[in-house]
Amino acid sequence: MTRKPSSGNQGIQANTVTAEVMAVGYRAQATKTVTAADRDSLARAISQLGETIDRLGLAPAPRALLEKEVKGLTEAASGPTPDPAKAKSHLEGIVEKLGMVGTIVKDVAGLVEPMSKIAGLLHIPLAFLTGL
Repeated sequence: MTRKPSSGNQGIQANTVTAEVMAVGYRAQATKTVTAADRDSLARAISQLGETIDRLGLAPAPRALLEKEVKGLTEAASGPTPDPAKAKSHLEGIVEKLGMVGTIVKDVAGLVEPMSKIAGLLHIPLAFLTGL
């Protein structure tokens, strides 16, 4: 027996709600369009992140792994529609690989700022950045 969706109230009860996009109800979907200004900010933040990683003076092997993550992040954030899930995966990879070489993200201001900016622009929760 399949259950039919209710046609009753499918809303949110709250004192305040703040959102850039929101979908409520059965099979609801929400989409946010990333503007050109957002794309420019995103590209600058990714570039800043890559430059900061370069300045850490890491050995060639970990540096190559991190460059691969930054390249993947760049690809996930570009194109007609950025892919937040892929971007999150690459950000997590960066945090993990930096941790393997003893670099804690929150201890390097040059890493925190661009990672926070990228996460904000793509609406990725910062909770995954365990180093923050």
